[in-house]
Amino acid sequence: MKRILFLLFFIITAAVIGCKKVKPGVETSIRGYVIDSVKNKRLANATVLVLGCSINPYNGSRQCYNEVHRTKTDANGSFKTAFVSDGKYVGYSVAIEDDENYVNRSGEAYTYKLNPGVENNLIVNVIEMNLMKFNLKVLKTDAERLAVYVNYKNIDLPAKPLDTTLEVKILPDAVNNVFFIAYYPNDVRKGFREYPRFGKESVVFYEKIIEDTKELPLYK
Repeated sequence: MKRILFLLFFIITAAVIGCKKVKPGVETSIRGYVIDSVKNKRLANATVLVLGCSINPYNGSRQCYNEVHRTKTDANGSFKTAFVSDGKYVGYSVAIEDDENYVNRSGEAYTYKLNPGVENNLIVNVIEMNLMKFNLKVLKTDAERLAVYVNYKNIDLPAKPLDTTLEVKILPDAVNNVFFIAYYPNDVRKGFREYPRFGKESVVFYEKIIEDTKELPLYK
């Protein structure tokens, strides 16, 4: 067992040592466009990030977390930029900055490794968020506070009867989280969790009518 662990440690150490850092002063250029391939749509005003990559000393994997450069796509979803290496990283990759409009697709197929010192041509495939118009009606409440959570976005509401339409971004063609919580004294919470799956429509509609928040089940 000790021999196996030693061999693994040796292999990982050799991999880390063998990965040379990109020399300082190497200019790398990038051009391409950002697209939602499901919608077949180029995406404007997306933030393109260049991330510096290092080798994890514990397992030898490549990890790219540190932002070294950024740019934005134009009205046609295209971008063109360049940056110069500082000698700190073994390589670079490209990702899109997650925001309320766009999120990266997960999985290795959607990582974009750059070749330092040359021009890189990329098609970056991401997800464009859709809009949900959530009509919420609360007919009666004696709670201290009301809140809605959509995919972990928190929306605080006045603790009173209401009829409102909330506009929030949701994932297209995927299951989304819609939570409602009524907060009572002594840390008592009542509410519901729902997991609606929406299609690819750019705008979807969702409705919930709550007769009385105190009649809701305990939220755990």
